[in-house]
Amino acid sequence: MNSTATPADLLEGITLPSGWEIVEKQKRPKGSTGGNFGTGYIAKRQGETAFLKAIDFRRAFQDTNFIEVLNTLTSHVIWEKEVLAFCKDTSMSRVVRLIDYEDIILPQDGDDQTKKVCCFLFEVGEGDLRNDFGAAGSKHSWKLRALRDVALALDQLHRRGVAHLDVKPSNVIVVNSSPVNGLSKLGDLARSVRRGVAGPFDAMDWPGDWSYSPPEKWYSFKAPQWRDEREAADLYLLGSIFVYLYTGVPLNPLLLGELPEPFRPGIYRGNFDQNLVDVLKQAQARTLALHVFPELPSKNREELESMLFEMTAPHPEERGDKICQQRGNAGMDRYHQKLYRIYKRNELVERLRQ
Repeated sequence: MNSTATPADLLEGITLPSGWEIVEKQKRPKGSTGGNFGTGYIAKRQGETAFLKAIDFRRAFQDTNFIEVLNTLTSHVIWEKEVLAFCKDTSMSRVVRLIDYEDIILPQDGDDQTKKVCCFLFEVGEGDLRNDFGAAGSKHSWKLRALRDVALALDQLHRRGVAHLDVKPSNVIVVNSSPVNGLSKLGDLARSVRRGVAGPFDAMDWPGDWSYSPPEKWYSFKAPQWRDEREAADLYLLGSIFVYLYTGVPLNPLLLGELPEPFRPGIYRGNFDQNLVDVLKQAQARTLALHVFPELPSKNREELESMLFEMTAPHPEERGDKICQQRGNAGMDRYHQKLYRIYKRNELVERLRQ
């Protein structure tokens, strides 16, 4: 047995009291940043398949401040469970559905707390955006439909006062990759925040994966308004998914590559002011023009370019649809509607070419 393994790593072959058999541990792709907050498995029950996310508390008891760490881990699990139940109860069609939740205690030496594992069971897909979906995934219509599904998921969350804040390729689950019936859903709300509902991540500079964080977070800028601090951050992450679908690389590594060294995070010591924002805008323009725009479908390039510029604007107060900025939201509704129209046009063109 691996000496560094924790209870959440040792669930293969176990059957939960509810009848779910944990059959296979999910391997993480090389270089992946996904799955930082749990261990993934495939589970089966009476012909049904689910994705199981396991979380344990073993590392809390190895910490000198174990009571504080245990309390933090417990609050995170409770928060995720409550947010997922809320999404399920409000019928968010593009958010991955929570099937069940179960706590188990493994038959090992030690006290019950160190052997306890919290198990979330979700609807399972064919993979996430990091997977190769062959001919379907190479089509403009498929990419635009996946992007539209993520935008729709974020719109459903934002309308209910939830900001995801951890949107990345590993958290976009492809439920069906077929060119005709393709469907993607947004998963993993473990690092989300809710408007008007106190949660464990409210005070954090950035709850999600730092490698995907919007540029204002690189310089510790916090916007005073919910729309700019939370919804605009999700919009930037949507733009990063856009870039990933057309380049195979998230936005931030490309953007940082175009940023002059004196202004890079960790080197720049000034404020998040207009001078810095202007430099970031120049880097944004170079990044999109060099890496993304040439890959877009020619018939819709201008409209898609405009949307991507809006989604990835370096300053959160300038990010998003201009009309919706005046209404005080990020404009997810307008983006998913625009993306739907463009994906349908490309789908028609692709069918006519067959």
